[in-house]
Amino acid sequence: MSDQRKRSRLATCFVALVILMVVILGAGIVVARFVLTQAERTFGTASPSLPVAQRITLAALILLQADDLTQPTNPQGTQVSIVIQQGESVASIISKLWEAGLISNPGVFRSYLQYTGLDRSLKAG
Repeated sequence: MSDQRKRSRLATCFVALVILMVVILGAGIVVARFVLTQAERTFGTASPSLPVAQRITLAALILLQADDLTQPTNPQGTQVSIVIQQGESVASIISKLWEAGLISNPGVFRSYLQYTGLDRSLKAG
């Protein structure tokens, strides 16, 4: 095989690789936008303080486990009381909600709080 033919093949492979990378990047952008749009429609606006990568990750997590956030844990709706102490951590509050049967998935609930920015503003009361 001649040197010119080898170079031509190498150039063709390089161009094909670049095109493949552009297609993958474009697909990633489309999927990320779709995930963010769906999460916003279902759960509201994400916290503006979140970095883009974290916003996409949290949006995907809460969308994949949306039933755990949107379906009641107790369809009969019996009243439950819990006590939140002043200065109690978000993790402790989530634990109390889970132990009381008010949430079915503490992990996705935490992700939802982070997504919305509510993890920084939960208060006793």
